Amino acid sequence: MSLPNGFIPVRQPIDLPRLSQYLNAHLPTPHRWENLQAAQANNGMSNPTYLLWSEPPSYLTKALELESAAAPHAPDYLAKAVRSRVDAAPKSKYVLRKKPPGELLKGAHQVEREYRVMLSLQQTRVPVPAMLAYCHDTSVLGTEWYLMGYVQGRVIDDSSLPNESAANRRAIWGDLTRILAELHKLNPDEIGLRNHGKPGSMAARQIKTWSRNWAAVSQLATEQLKGYSAGPMKRLIQWLTAQALEQQHTCVVHGDFRLGNCILHPTEPRVLAVIDWELSSIGDPFIDLAYLSSPWHLPSSNVGGFEGTVPAGIPSEKDLVASYMTKLALVGVELTSRDWNYYKALNCFRTAAILIGVWARGISGNAGSTEAIAKGGFYGPIVERGLSFTKLPNKL
Repeated sequence: MSLPNGFIPVRQPIDLPRLSQYLNAHLPTPHRWENLQAAQANNGMSNPTYLLWSEPPSYLTKALELESAAAPHAPDYLAKAVRSRVDAAPKSKYVLRKKPPGELLKGAHQVEREYRVMLSLQQTRVPVPAMLAYCHDTSVLGTEWYLMGYVQGRVIDDSSLPNESAANRRAIWGDLTRILAELHKLNPDEIGLRNHGKPGSMAARQIKTWSRNWAAVSQLATEQLKGYSAGPMKRLIQWLTAQALEQQHTCVVHGDFRLGNCILHPTEPRVLAVIDWELSSIGDPFIDLAYLSSPWHLPSSNVGGFEGTVPAGIPSEKDLVASYMTKLALVGVELTSRDWNYYKALNCFRTAAILIGVWARGISGNAGSTEAIAKGGFYGPIVERGLSFTKLPNKL
């Protein structure tokens, strides 16, 4: 089977026979998880991600050929039974996400959060893959993991959508905005996610969490990342901590909502599924919105920066925010230019902390992607951009 775009040969091997045994006992299927094969996603840098499928067992294929040759006019119920197993194998594809090996930072790689939130969103207007199983037993693959259905489609990291028409860009960004507003309108209590996050200011929690994670790798960066300096990040953290910002609305937030974490229809300009919910929580919707708007205010990075020239069909930052607020339509929830300035500085801080962590895992050999080490080059410019929002007014 040729590999779908975004998947490469496995870099971090998993025990496929052990996995097959576990799945056959806990999730029976017509193909019985025989001859299990795997490929690895090349963009799952936080949690190793694998595409799984079964190859038809050779003895079944041979039995089908012999049956047809020996008795072409005989009752074919045996052939049908064999054929069903042969056909079921390559047509059934799955995606497995697991925690990475090695020592992990506190609060990172929470695949259980991904599984829990996507399971809760199954019957909502927020599209997600089907959740199939969660495994706490680390003896199977060394760390916890979960299995979900494979959604065939396109994953495009470049927010400028360079190969799409202006009409398709407009439709895709409109769908992204709609889905984010739909997520933020959901009541966590009504979908079983009351305890999915801590109460209180999400901004304050993020500053605490990502400051800690950044500090944990700062010395390594001082030693091995060219051009690295801790000073600018310290100043940005101090400014963010000193601000007093009231959280106006509390809801389910994705935590990493961007084009590259959505699966688009193979040919149509619409979203089929939102993935990568590891950073999801209960918190402030404007933190999600600021991250979605990264291409407008960040320098070129993993989400693709527009750098002042927005491609045809993609809304301006002002129109993006206005469209979201109209679709959110919550009484008493407003976004001032002062607050928006703060959220963008916070977004720069968090993005820089995430990317330096990805770089550190790449240096230590624990990243699931070949692109991890390159992320270190984005760190400095993003921190400097965050500092610019602490000094300059921002107009919506």
